[in-house]
Amino acid sequence: QELDHENFIKLKGVSEHPDGRKWIFFTELEEHSLGQYMRKHASRLSTTDKVKLALGVAQGMRYLHSQNPPFACG
Repeated sequence: QELDHENFIKLKGVSEHPDGRKWIFFTELEEHSLGQYMRKHASRLSTTDKVKLALGVAQGMRYLHSQNPPFACG
């Protein structure tokens, strides 16, 4: 299934790991994950910026759950 949303890193490809027990995902290159960004910058972000980040996450999750069938993580 193809997922396309402005708040997602684009998936470029998938390959099975040589050990046969894992998958390798190839994505766009991003400098930091959201978790890394927040650990580094959270104390300097305004409340408005924090709300914008949370809204972006919520919009991405809403998109995933609106798919048919809904995309589930777990």
